Amino acid sequence: MSSTPQNPTSLPEDPPSQVEEEAEARAPMAGSPGGQVGGAMAGGGGEDPRGGGKRVMVRAAGWVGLLTLASRVLGLVRDMVVAALFTKSTTDAFFVAFTIPNVLRHLLAEGALTIAFIPIFTDYRQNRGEAETKGFLDAAWTSLTVILLMVSVVGVLTAPWLVRLFAWGYVSDPAKFELA
Repeated sequence: MSSTPQNPTSLPEDPPSQVEEEAEARAPMAGSPGGQVGGAMAGGGGEDPRGGGKRVMVRAAGWVGLLTLASRVLGLVRDMVVAALFTKSTTDAFFVAFTIPNVLRHLLAEGALTIAFIPIFTDYRQNRGEAETKGFLDAAWTSLTVILLMVSVVGVLTAPWLVRLFAWGYVSDPAKFELA
């Protein structure tokens, strides 16, 4: 009995990292046995078509880290400018008013929407046609727009109660409460 798996969905016996390293070391040229143009192995085995899969991943991770660091530094600069230009009561009221929509965004959009939307969208893209996927996106976009408008209207109408909920200490200072 052969040790080579007959089922194309079977996993190779060697760990993927070892197989990838050996494939990169061999990298057959066009026209050689088992090779194709560009040095990719016959059978299309898991090599990144852009070349240097690990290098690309490290470079992408480096960019994400660098841009995250830049975002944090710019946020610090923003906070320093706000602290220098505005009074403490004004900035306190601003941050309370800014916190309310952020909490709603965290509760309604970020976690639940991602968990629900991504698997369904992926299913549509993989198993259904382009027209059905576009229809799903249109329906999702319309539904989310209507929900966002309703939440916004309710937020504006209930703003005094929301400020009391998030900054109950402002009730004793009417100027601060009105500003928030």
